[in-house]
Amino acid sequence: MTVIDPPQSINTFFAFASDKGVIAGSYVDAGHASHGFVRTPQGKFKTFDAPNGDPDIAVTGINNAGDVTGYFGDNGSVDGFIRTADGTFTLFQPPGLGAVPVSINAKGETTGDYSGNGKSVGFFRKPNGKITSFRVPNSNGDTVPTGVNSAGVVAGFAYVKRAKHTSEIIGFIRTP
Repeated sequence: MTVIDPPQSINTFFAFASDKGVIAGSYVDAGHASHGFVRTPQGKFKTFDAPNGDPDIAVTGINNAGDVTGYFGDNGSVDGFIRTADGTFTLFQPPGLGAVPVSINAKGETTGDYSGNGKSVGFFRKPNGKITSFRVPNSNGDTVPTGVNSAGVVAGFAYVKRAKHTSEIIGFIRTP
């Protein structure tokens, strides 16, 4: 067991590991600001903040190239980001509100969800910036991706209407 505890942190969240043993995540400091981090297999930390200085950043995934994805708050809105291993940020926003990317694959494709008319809508983003929105058929609108593999297959869960006023949670796989 290895404890992941970035310098200056009081709470550490969202720790994700690449196949190469690089760890990425977020932590909160004593001033209650969130920061992102990447930790090498040798234990060296590189911390980073949102490019606009927003104090609320969450890292939600890493791929084997060392690219991380996540989101941060910005004046009541939430922007998604990809931060490459060299520290370059690419910001993006699906057509609704509150981009929450949750996974990045080897090709740099990301998946996650955003709010569209009060319901969670899934998205798939290509490295060229093209975003495709999707919902599970027969769902009540809440489609929540949880991961994407190197073939672009997205997995997740959705709320599906059943009887009059009931719904259940089902899993889904979305193929390109």
